Amino acid sequence: MQRLRVLKLIDNPLMETLPKSLCGATMLEKLELRDCDGLKAIDVLPTRNLKSFILDGRNDWIQSFPESLVGSHNLQDVLISGCSSLKEIKMIGNLSVRSFSLSNSSITSLSLCGCQELAIIDLKQLKELEDLNLSGTAITEIPDISNFPRLKKIDLLAVPNLRRVPWHKLDRIPEELNLDQCDFTNATISGLDTHGNINYAKQSRKIVVGFCICVWDSHLFMNLNPKHCIDLLEKGSLQSVYILVASCEKRKEELNTSPNQTIPFQWSCYKDARLNSLASKPLLVQQPQCRRHIEISSTECYPCGLEGILEITELFSVKNNIHISSLSDLNPWLPMLLALQIEECHKIEYLFDAMHGGSVCPQLQDFSVVRLHNISHLLIEKGTYFAEPSFDSLKNLHLSECARLEVIFPDNIVLPNLEMLSIVGCPSLQTVFYKSGYHSFDADMRFGVVFLHKWKTLFFRGCWGLRQLPRLLGPRDQKVCVDGETKICNAIKKQMDTEQLSHYEFRPKPLISSTRDDVKNKIFLNSRFLCYNTGDRKVDMENQYGCVTVCTQHGNLSKVYSFLVFSRVLLFEAA
Repeated sequence: MQRLRVLKLIDNPLMETLPKSLCGATMLEKLELRDCDGLKAIDVLPTRNLKSFILDGRNDWIQSFPESLVGSHNLQDVLISGCSSLKEIKMIGNLSVRSFSLSNSSITSLSLCGCQELAIIDLKQLKELEDLNLSGTAITEIPDISNFPRLKKIDLLAVPNLRRVPWHKLDRIPEELNLDQCDFTNATISGLDTHGNINYAKQSRKIVVGFCICVWDSHLFMNLNPKHCIDLLEKGSLQSVYILVASCEKRKEELNTSPNQTIPFQWSCYKDARLNSLASKPLLVQQPQCRRHIEISSTECYPCGLEGILEITELFSVKNNIHISSLSDLNPWLPMLLALQIEECHKIEYLFDAMHGGSVCPQLQDFSVVRLHNISHLLIEKGTYFAEPSFDSLKNLHLSECARLEVIFPDNIVLPNLEMLSIVGCPSLQTVFYKSGYHSFDADMRFGVVFLHKWKTLFFRGCWGLRQLPRLLGPRDQKVCVDGETKICNAIKKQMDTEQLSHYEFRPKPLISSTRDDVKNKIFLNSRFLCYNTGDRKVDMENQYGCVTVCTQHGNLSKVYSFLVFSRVLLFEAA
């Protein structure tokens, strides 16, 4: 027995246990048990050199998976078929197994968590399977789960090799799916908790019960088309979804960054804007209302393949992405979107085009745009024939730190439900609505004449170029409250006639000034945030206007640069 390498026991229905002498087969590499239907337990296994284990047959007695196989250091292939009494398999943390096959079983729970070399998984006819854990494996494709009618949960954390998910073959999707392509745990035994799961307690981005998918490659969704998403939604799937598309390196940096390291915004001359809820945070719909959330952050390439899932998305946020130039390229309709947040995507020059006309994001209620340095307008006209665009449900629009933003909407846009417009730190903004059909923004530009029956509030800070507000037509229940700096409000009122003034109520706010030395110190402390290097220029503060002037030694002031520091816009004059 000591030199035995291959043992096949076939068609032996009377055998109830393996022979005890098998313990002496220390060189055994392959054990094959077929049609041994009387076998009640597998408790004697020489696993020192065992590479292949096969258990096949209509066995109704075996109720537990051999624990000795879990710690086998040479086991590579496992095949199990039948075993109707087997309810659970936990082969956790095996670092050698490469292929696993399971079929025709009544198993309810299968965990192969932490099997780092496991790349081939074949699962068939598992009608009772409810819980499947393939975290920390080397799989490249999710196994076909269409024949698992009772499957409720799939865990696929730390699967960096995963490249394909057969969405188009799935008529039914489990209630809960946790997928993460990035591996922050090394998926070893030391990274497992007491229940045999990868410990993602502090690292997981999971925020919902349902679908939680974190990937660096959005091509995983290429075969998930809009029609299939809507069909799955109607069948009760995809009710609660969170999808994060971001590079693993960026996420690792975020995980290693302490929240206490963030530098707070302290510019006292904009203290009221910082404390005002309209300017301090995006005005998004409450999270419980948005059950389907997609977040795109720093990616290594353009995020392709999201057209289908965006069709049913309710909350969409894009942050720190250098590849996206327009949201219309991702999905021109976004029919179910309730809230939209765009932040620090500096390739974007406009967000939507009105080529198709009609309603844009028909259910969108809250829209936040923060720190887009190259955006000039939110919506542009395209094509010879132009239909009236509309945001039918938009209530709140927040714009912050968009240095090159000149205009926002054409004046033929329909905004029947707009209530609040917040603009902070947009020094190039000239007017809110521009004359439809014109693309040149010169001194002769005409401001819009619009119907905004529900518009209640206009809040702005640091919009030094703003001189015109739209001429409002139609019946109104109340005046529009204008909350801005005194100097800008006075300049705007000079451009308005009596009829136009009757629609607005100005509530100017003086800037809260601070001492010259205090501001000077803060400028140098935060100099790394400036867009241009000031060198040895002299820094001065004009409290009345809330802007910082930078003068050269010669004193010749000819150019004006816009600098963005936190939510504070600094107007620098330099020779």
